[in-house]
Amino acid sequence: MLNNFKETFLLSTKFSGGGESLTFRDVSVKTTDNLFHVRADGGVSDLKDKYKLNVHFNIHQCVAQGGVKARIINQFSVKKFMMKQLQTLGTLRYRGQLNVRHKRVELGGHLGTDCGQMQFALLVSALDKYLTGNVQSDDFQLGKAMDSPEWGNIGCTAGFKIDISKERTAQMRRQKGGKLPIGEVDALVRGVKIKGFHLNDVHADIVSDGAVAEGHLRTEGKLKLAEILCSFSFTNTDEMKKTKVKPGLRFHLFHQRSDEEKAEHKRLKAERREQKAERKEAKRQEREAKRQAREEKKKSKGKDTM
Repeated sequence: MLNNFKETFLLSTKFSGGGESLTFRDVSVKTTDNLFHVRADGGVSDLKDKYKLNVHFNIHQCVAQGGVKARIINQFSVKKFMMKQLQTLGTLRYRGQLNVRHKRVELGGHLGTDCGQMQFALLVSALDKYLTGNVQSDDFQLGKAMDSPEWGNIGCTAGFKIDISKERTAQMRRQKGGKLPIGEVDALVRGVKIKGFHLNDVHADIVSDGAVAEGHLRTEGKLKLAEILCSFSFTNTDEMKKTKVKPGLRFHLFHQRSDEEKAEHKRLKAERREQKAERKEAKRQEREAKRQAREEKKKSKGKDTM
């Protein structure tokens, strides 16, 4: 991965330790132009056992400005996705934790961008060769980040899984080609605007095979008899303006319901019938009582006349 890495970094730190562990304080890593700068402290434990080896750093501040983000990423000989969006995010400000264990890298914390703030956690596993993680944001400018005016701000909690296996992805590329990452996203969207449609508290899922990413937004009605739907698809993250969006409404038919929903429907229907019968009987009794009252009144008038 670091085969062609030629970027110059300046490192300063204070450290202590021995054959088993090392502790680092006042760590500073930066580029010569100061567009990238990291301040941290941490350490390495179990140096003699690769299976127990643990590298842990608390990152107090990490700032990446301008074109330095792409400049650093381009040093790595790996497939690069969504570089245009990376530039749109502007200056990145990060604080959090980094852990490196046997064939596992964990990174998490708070990320600030020109498009909004987010909390995130990432896991890169060389064991199953997947990148997994989750992200949470209250008001992220999705349309700005993806250069797609149809998309408004979004508040959501999302989990994702991206395939980073060279063998598996190469096979998919041969079959379908494509310019997208291969993976899936599952999210709970608290609010989003798409082409003038406002959706709140919706379930969202996106599945990408590398060539086409298909997404679905779904919100259930209060009675679970209907769903507001919105499906979309795209083929290139650099051309999100071409995203195809299709809103819709799905009605739940009786035969499509689960056994529990069917039983509940029958119970409610029987309950409504019973209530209707009770109201009908109450009205009948009320009419009968009025009739008897009128009869009694007539009888009493007849007695008075005599």
